[in-house]
Amino acid sequence: MKSILILLLLSSTAFAQGPRRGGKFKGKQGQQGQNMTELRETLRFIRLAETKKNLNLSEDKLLAVNQILDEVDEKRFDLRREERQLKQQLKRAMRDENGEGLSIVDKIMEVKQRNIQLEVDMWTKVKAALTEDEAVDFIVFFERFQRDVQRRIRSLQNQRRGGMNQKNRNQ
Repeated sequence: MKSILILLLLSSTAFAQGPRRGGKFKGKQGQQGQNMTELRETLRFIRLAETKKNLNLSEDKLLAVNQILDEVDEKRFDLRREERQLKQQLKRAMRDENGEGLSIVDKIMEVKQRNIQLEVDMWTKVKAALTEDEAVDFIVFFERFQRDVQRRIRSLQNQRRGGMNQKNRNQ
């Protein structure tokens, strides 16, 4: 329990500190980066708290599983960024009609395959860290947790869009 409290305390301190590089943000891009970092840290805290609340894992197992998930989240974030960049390249290639579209689609599919392999590797590591019953409980919990987070994110995005549309109508 002490380790979890220390981990949460250290993480919340890092969360509160803001930017790490140079201490300044540059324009809109820097603000978006800060927001994304804050969002990822918040989701990490929620995941840790919900895992502890919903599963009867020892402290060591809880920390081990969350370390696995942290590593996967970091890699998944990079893969999503790479896929977004490739999709932007694809849009440009389609607009420019330069014949590169098919090779870009192949690269997008490779990124998708790496993402799937990342998830398979994650489950393999989680199964190795937990007993069979714990692993099953965790997998059921984690799938539900991810669905709930995605649902909440979509709801917030829809609220923001609705608010933006309302602002536009009032102007």
